[in-house]
Amino acid sequence: PWYDGRSFSRDGVVVVTVSYRLGFHGFGWIEDAPVNRGVLDQIAALEWVRDNIAAFGGDPGAVTLAGQSAGGISVMTLFTAPRAQS
Repeated sequence: PWYDGRSFSRDGVVVVTVSYRLGFHGFGWIEDAPVNRGVLDQIAALEWVRDNIAAFGGDPGAVTLAGQSAGGISVMTLFTAPRAQS
């Protein structure tokens, strides 16, 4: 990991890290399968956070996204995805 979650935790931040499908399995063309499965994985993770973060002391109305390298591009992509907005 790029960041030590302990420093965030000391400041009361609840840190959630997620994984998503990469390469062909995440973004390649498969007939009869949804496209951009990697992005759909990330949207599913955001929905999980929204529905469950309060149980961990987090606020579902105050979620901050961050990403390193390709993760930063993912964050920008999610900003444009209507399903990621709610």
